[in-house]
Amino acid sequence: PAAASAWGASGTLRSTPGGADHAPGAPEGRDLGRLSDMIARFVANAAALALATWLIPGIVMQGGSYTQRAITLVIVAAVFGVLNSLVKPIFKFFTGCLILITLGLFVWVINACMLMLTSVVCTHLGVPWHVTDWYSAFIGALLVAVVSWLLGYTLKDRR
Repeated sequence: PAAASAWGASGTLRSTPGGADHAPGAPEGRDLGRLSDMIARFVANAAALALATWLIPGIVMQGGSYTQRAITLVIVAAVFGVLNSLVKPIFKFFTGCLILITLGLFVWVINACMLMLTSVVCTHLGVPWHVTDWYSAFIGALLVAVVSWLLGYTLKDRR
């Protein structure tokens, strides 16, 4: 029907019956909300990984300039995010009983595995970032989880 169209006869954007100005094909508000949530999580994870790399001696990044290090951290955060969204749910599914028995503490082990897996994938991709041992992975997992949670919570509150 003509009332559902967002474009007027003159080709200009007009208000739709719902009251929102919305161009055809443009993302809706909830889609932008999901995108901003995803970007906020990415930024929080990148900052958490940068802090873990800086503070924990067993999480190492080789590189020259600040630009190369920043690009490396963005790549590491992207790999970490992809692994967290694809592999971590599978780990949680198969270790659900252990997570329940340990009252959620086993998630820390899964997070350490995600850091080690990120290290392996980054090494295969030629990214100069790696985790040297499991102790560093456990401490890094704790730090990344706390910092990501705090930054994610802070970024969500600002919207």
